Amino acid sequence: TDLIHKLREHDYPVTTVKGTGRDGEVGVVYVIIRRKVLKDVISVIQEFNPQAFYTIEDMRFVNSKLLLSPTKKQHRFRMRNR
Repeated sequence: TDLIHKLREHDYPVTTVKGTGRDGEVGVVYVIIRRKVLKDVISVIQEFNPQAFYTIEDMRFVNSKLLLSPTKKQHRFRMRNR
């Protein structure tokens, strides 16, 4: 979907899963991010679906730094160079 493409365009690691909810088929999106970019990710989600249901969980450990998205500073730097 457009939301997934936009998140990946901003270098956020996105995993999707198809599921079945109360009213039929749903898509579940997992994104591992640093707390510093949380507001940016929520803004992207709300841009595509203001009624989106999402949860935020505190991760204590990630076994690969490759999975972490860039910090705000890194993200802004990349955006200017595109």
